[in-house]
Amino acid sequence: MKRTLIIIVAVVLLGMAGFFIFRKAPEIKNVPPKNGTILIFGDSLAEGVGATAGNDLSSRLAAQLGKTVLNYGKSGDTTRDGLERMAVAANEDPGVVIIILGGNDVLRKIPQTETFQNLEKIVTYFQSNGAVVALVGVRSGLIGGGRDADFEAVAKRAGAVYVPDILRDVFGKPKYMSDPIHPNDAGYAVIEERLTPIVSDLFGK
Repeated sequence: MKRTLIIIVAVVLLGMAGFFIFRKAPEIKNVPPKNGTILIFGDSLAEGVGATAGNDLSSRLAAQLGKTVLNYGKSGDTTRDGLERMAVAANEDPGVVIIILGGNDVLRKIPQTETFQNLEKIVTYFQSNGAVVALVGVRSGLIGGGRDADFEAVAKRAGAVYVPDILRDVFGKPKYMSDPIHPNDAGYAVIEERLTPIVSDLFGK
């Protein structure tokens, strides 16, 4: 009886080990990047509104990673605007695209379903042009907490990197904010510190 129990336990443990060893990790499309150019695409957070010269997100990432970082952020943009601008941005032929969009959709009362349909179209468009895409989740009071799962679901379906709640512990804290919506230099430093290791890993560094 004791020997039988030992065998059963061993079989169960082997099965669990096999599950953890062989289960498929989420697949990120187009890794490794085809080149070292990074493009930040999105709204005022992508543009760097609230930062002084050289302290916006693209400048900070370029300094930390030692790579060309193109700033395709535009203040006020919604996902609808992103659909209109994505072809021009894709002409830059970036290896990595960081997408920061969605906050203005709430302010403009664009339906939530449409927002995430648009985001998925934008993500897959850049992927079809050969880029690795990182989709940045925006929450922390700006658009409420009910959309985290939607950002993550889009990234998972599309095979993109998901960066959750980039404004966590930044939004609403005066020392990190230049105004009620936009980070200051210190706030962008926090955002850059969260993104740098993620992007660096894509390049195998």
